[in-house]
Amino acid sequence: VSGKRHITRHANIFAILYDFVDSETQGKIIRSVLENAEIAPITTPYFKFFELCALFKCGLGKKALPEISSYWGGMLDLGATTIWEEYDPKLSGAEHYAMYGLAFNKSLCHAWGAGPVYLLMRYGLGVRPTSPGYETFEVEPDASLFENFEGSFPLPGGRSVEVRNRHPMAAGMQSPDDLFPEAGSSSGDHGGRRIRRLDRDHPAHSRNPAAGTAASASISRITFRASRSCSGAAPNRTR
Repeated sequence: VSGKRHITRHANIFAILYDFVDSETQGKIIRSVLENAEIAPITTPYFKFFELCALFKCGLGKKALPEISSYWGGMLDLGATTIWEEYDPKLSGAEHYAMYGLAFNKSLCHAWGAGPVYLLMRYGLGVRPTSPGYETFEVEPDASLFENFEGSFPLPGGRSVEVRNRHPMAAGMQSPDDLFPEAGSSSGDHGGRRIRRLDRDHPAHSRNPAAGTAASASISRITFRASRSCSGAAPNRTR
């Protein structure tokens, strides 16, 4: 919090994102600030992004997704074809175009408004770097957000990683052949399991029969070392 008489979402959001507070305090911030309608709302797509990052980080992706639909979707419902500098759902008519004390002074094509693209890639597809330049990266999709999803995440050098999840998968999936069919890889959320499916054509994929026999229920993430050839390093599975 920023003071007893003035509480701002902004400072509390950064306290969560930069780990200034422990998990117990993060929960208090979520309940007392971010979910508190009495605290002044964020009205710019730029900072709305950080607020949703905080929700995703705290495992509240199912709360963040409706915010994406209602906030960015609210602009689309008003006829927007690009993202505005500010959007306040409480305004109406020409009020939407005023800013900085001047009528029609708001940018309607704002460079910092594309937050959902990152959020869905980072937390939906679950792709994040584990070393600079995505030399190595981790894929840990959240299968609880969507029943079926797929997407392509661009990587440096013109490469990309394809991630897709198709629900449901066979509940009895156990063998390495099931986990990494045809040099691809899968996992998922099935009776408590986390399910991921990565496209078999990604250059980092190669089958490694000696990789072990861990069952799908024991896998929490897959880490890759990027490669420019189809004989790149096999995925390292870490629990």
